[in-house]
Amino acid sequence: MPRVIAGSLGNCVHVAGVMNFLAMAERAGYQTEFIGAAVPVADFVAAIRKHDPELVGVSFRLTPEVAGRLLEDLRERVERAGLGDRKFAFAGTPPVCAIAEKLGWFERCFTGLEPPEDTWAYLKGEPPAQKPDDFGATQLARLEKKKPYPLLRHHFGLPSLEDTIAGVRDIAEARAVDVISIGPDQNAQESFFRPEEMDRRPRLSTTPGEPFPFAGTTRSTAAPSALRRTPSPRISRRCSGMASAAHPSR
Repeated sequence: MPRVIAGSLGNCVHVAGVMNFLAMAERAGYQTEFIGAAVPVADFVAAIRKHDPELVGVSFRLTPEVAGRLLEDLRERVERAGLGDRKFAFAGTPPVCAIAEKLGWFERCFTGLEPPEDTWAYLKGEPPAQKPDDFGATQLARLEKKKPYPLLRHHFGLPSLEDTIAGVRDIAEARAVDVISIGPDQNAQESFFRPEEMDRRPRLSTTPGEPFPFAGTTRSTAAPSALRRTPSPRISRRCSGMASAAHPSR
């Protein structure tokens, strides 16, 4: 059984994400060991020597400049001790991850904007989903792809069709949910199966939701993850808490 150890480095006391990461690793078949919060560099090296893990998780969520000095010190001590022959993964805020990535030492850096299934894929030694086929074209196929996580659905609608389409695209590119059901306004809902009865007069914007010019047809759309290129910063910021809950960044 492969072994993983993880903890927060230096003066960083954020460990909720570390614990979530280790819980996920245990489900993925690892033997896990939490080495603590605010672990001094020397103690981190000692823990690597003691447990001899295949994977080491390092977390730091404070000042990037401090992170750079600590990580340089950790790498030098690890190499001097002959303990560099294993995988190292890092997690922190995006600015701290940028520092860690420049070291060229970590196999993977997690910023907190990734969905948890990316972390799961990493622990299983699989590439993260990128192509449309990786997500599944039906709900059952998508559920199979997302194991062990459930599908998330969101009801969404804005006052205009154009804004609704743009919002769906933002949500899809952020990989925030799996299924989006369109939320029509009250006028459309009341006449959904009898579109001829809809009040076609200009709306007074007193009810939320999409006015649904296509009312009368059943319309539910899977979030088009094939649209994903770079996550939308606006949506990603809103969803970062959900996305980061399962890796050692907090």
